[in-house]
Amino acid sequence: MSATDDAELRDIRWHWGAAYVLDYDGERYAATRIGSPDHVLTADTAAQLRGMIRADYFEWLASLQES
Repeated sequence: MSATDDAELRDIRWHWGAAYVLDYDGERYAATRIGSPDHVLTADTAAQLRGMIRADYFEWLASLQES
């Protein structure tokens, strides 16, 4: 993992660690929404994962407001 990706992943954990379980298997980054083990986001870089988490989280919030 590059130093840039390491820093990005630490920042993602700081901001999103209460909502997602984060993982890196040496090739891909993954985020699983807490409480939804089948809802997994995967990305090639930590920066891509951050964007995916942000979009996913705000879509989830919007769906709650519609309910």
